[in-house]
Amino acid sequence: GIGKSRLAEEFSRWVVSQQEAMVVTAHCYAAEGNLPYGPVAQWLRTEAIFATLPRLDLGIRTEITRLLPEIWGERAGPSPTNLLTEGWQRQTFFEALTRAILACRRPLLLILDDLQWCDQDSLEWLHYLLRFDPQAPILLLATLRPEEITPDHPLQTLRWQLGYSEIIREIELTRLNVQE
Repeated sequence: GIGKSRLAEEFSRWVVSQQEAMVVTAHCYAAEGNLPYGPVAQWLRTEAIFATLPRLDLGIRTEITRLLPEIWGERAGPSPTNLLTEGWQRQTFFEALTRAILACRRPLLLILDDLQWCDQDSLEWLHYLLRFDPQAPILLLATLRPEEITPDHPLQTLRWQLGYSEIIREIELTRLNVQE
């Protein structure tokens, strides 16, 4: 209600026009808070990123089918199980998602609206993404309502870890008027 989503929208327009970057947007919803990797799947399904997926290594595409079964196409054989029971499986999955997001080879602005409703799995992957390649031309712009973040919310851990490594910058907004 203070204009944070509108500011993110205006910033994305500026990034496209001035920086020639790609912008992909995802939204988190209170009713879908426990839907694992919901915003990640939204980003992967955007036209800009989805178009790069066929160029990826078969192993990466196979991992991505956990979220996007539609990319399986005509490939023979069973798709991977969605259960990630071993640590190495989660590592492989996180790396595949990260390589898919970074495959566009252009500066990329990821917008995530209403981060306070993001699921824990997506938050853990975001941590992985933001640490994966410090030189990657990627910026995450996330909006959130701080009054909805409790001390035990999973986002607190992410904010602390990224703040400790100075990867995050938080900007607190006050209510904007129409002119602002």
